[in-house]
Parts: sequence; structure tokens; C-alpha cells
Amino acid sequence: MRAMFALLLSAAALRANEACQQFYQAQLPPGQTFRIPARQRLLTESRPTDSRAAQVLWGLGFVSQSGGTTEQREFVCLLDARGKATAVYLKPLPPAAPRLARR
Repeated sequence: MRAMFALLLSAAALRANEACQQFYQAQLPPGQTFRIPARQRLLTESRPTDSRAAQVLWGLGFVSQSGGTTEQREFVCLLDARGKATAVYLKPLPPAAPRLARR
């Protein structure tokens, strides 16, 4: 029973993942792509259905340029009660901390 519940949750997260990806992709200029890796644990928060967003997803995605450069971005996606994405916000990741030299 728990395995089936986990499978249903995974399927729901995958659909939400695709909805967010397609919503943001439609807003990008030609030559850019946005993708969310399928095998990623997304942080989710459900809200009452009378509010604007029924579910909020957080995770990491990638924005690729036609020239071949790819940037990893943190995203927040708002979904309505039907699972349709209503907004996606991206922000760049902070620069990695410099590594200390080993002796």
C-alpha cells in the first residue's frame, strides 16, 4: 500500500514538474531551453485551494542557450488546484565558495 502511495506521489510530482517546465519554456526567447531534471527531489508545499496557488514547488533547473552554454538555476513554481502552472520564478545560484588549497 505504501509503495502505491509513493508511486502516485511520484507521478503527481512528475506531472507538476512537466507543467512548470512547459510554462516557463513558452516564455523564453527562441534558442533557449529550460529543463528540470526528472530524477530530482522537489520541495513541495500544498496550500488551501481557495488561495491563488494550491501547490508550490522548489528545485533546480537548467537554462540552455543555443550557443551551448548552460546555467543551473533555482526555481519556484506556483500551481493551481488543477495542477496547471501559473507562475515560474528563476534565480541564479550564488557563486560557489572558493575551495581551500590542500597542503
